[in-house]
Amino acid sequence: MSRHDHVPGGGYGEEVRAALADPRDLVVYFGHGRPGAWLGYVDLDAESLAAVDPADPHRLVAGLCCHALDGEGDGDLPRTFLGNGLAHCFVGYRRRVEHEDNQENLDALLGAYRDALAADEDGVRAVVERARRTPDLETLGAPAERPA
Repeated sequence: MSRHDHVPGGGYGEEVRAALADPRDLVVYFGHGRPGAWLGYVDLDAESLAAVDPADPHRLVAGLCCHALDGEGDGDLPRTFLGNGLAHCFVGYRRRVEHEDNQENLDALLGAYRDALAADEDGVRAVVERARRTPDLETLGAPAERPA
């Protein structure tokens, strides 16, 4: 999926939902969030994600934004990813996060991914291990085995 600049009043919800139906090793959202939604795209909340029909689950989704793990009931974004077969594993914050801290964590997670791939190891497992050692990041679920 390519990066889009957010246009006030516009959005890319349809494009993002279509891309989320295509299974990937790692999906990263880095931006603004509130309990139950990613705010960088219009209409990307638990309700709209429930309509996504994935071919196969993503191995790992990282919601690197404020309150990624703070939804409740039908508004619980990570549980929608996990419960609707969109992801095997979800990493995120349960609180507000400062941009600089979030950027530092993103760099560390992607560095772990790149280093593992360069060593012909499992990049997703490296990200999960790094996330588990990162204060304030939490992991739900577990990544599936790396495809052969």
